[in-house]
Amino acid sequence: LIVDEEVAGMASLIEGPDKNYQRIDSGEWKNKSDDYIAIHRVAISSKYQGMHLNDTLFACLLTVIETKGFKHVRIDTHPKNQRLQHIADKFGFEYRGIIYIEDETVEPERKAYELELG
Repeated sequence: LIVDEEVAGMASLIEGPDKNYQRIDSGEWKNKSDDYIAIHRVAISSKYQGMHLNDTLFACLLTVIETKGFKHVRIDTHPKNQRLQHIADKFGFEYRGIIYIEDETVEPERKAYELELG
């Protein structure tokens, strides 16, 4: 996300299958195929925080995802990340369960969400 010719935010779009999404506890994926795209590494620069740019970033990401022809989107976040959970809810993502990421440097438990685009 560029604001006044500066990078204000970023995210990664990763086409499935994602090994971290193979197992889900306390729920299940609505779309069980590997035909999905995942949003990862969402960040807004501290210089631009408080400007509600997450809404703009997510709207742009969903437009790119639709343009790429994907109908199913997944996202996950740390259970304490209330901000991203709020954004997921705001954009219509449904809570689907708990996944565990393979990264020894962080707590592995994540809340997993899924969105089906029109």
